Amino acid sequence: MIKPRLVSYFIYYKKLSEIETISHFSKVKKINYLKKQLKEIDEQSNKNKYFINYYYSKQTHKDTKYFTRNNSINILHHDNQIINYDFRVSTSHDHLIATILANDKLIIYIENLLENLYNLIKTIETPTKYNWSGNKIELVELIYALKEQNVINNGVADIKEIAKLFEIMFNVELEENIYRWYLDIKKRKISRTKFLNQLAENLIKRMDREDE
Repeated sequence: MIKPRLVSYFIYYKKLSEIETISHFSKVKKINYLKKQLKEIDEQSNKNKYFINYYYSKQTHKDTKYFTRNNSINILHHDNQIINYDFRVSTSHDHLIATILANDKLIIYIENLLENLYNLIKTIETPTKYNWSGNKIELVELIYALKEQNVINNGVADIKEIAKLFEIMFNVELEENIYRWYLDIKKRKISRTKFLNQLAENLIKRMDREDE
């Protein structure tokens, strides 16, 4: 069956675009969201477990019922998600197969995301003896400056990667608010780079003291 396989990719990538919206969530919120998605897939699978078993066991004795176009059958009664599909090329269960195939791919994708998040949290939860004792917004200012200077991995590392590095080094969480804090820095009327200026001034004062 060609149509369900094609539609499954539409469903899969549509869901992926929804999942990508959690990029600004904290790690805990991301994990809870992804676990909820897996739970919904699991509930959907339980609801349709007999048909899923029929499909994957390659049985055929009900194919006429499930996959024959028949104007006398109210397709919407079977699956209200296919309201936008052409009845001339739709059957009562082809969209369900597309959903099953999409869910198979989504489970793999979501579980990989969860594994990466758990590994990251495990790394962060192994504390170093160093803590960031300044304001978080000052650290954000430093991160963006380092990014623009291209001094970490020759500029290849993005803001989120650099932020994760500092989170691990200094036992601090930045990811959820880093972009909002950057916007706050940009909105400053006086001395946008206040922290960086202070760093330079204090270093110059130290060298001046040592030269006296």
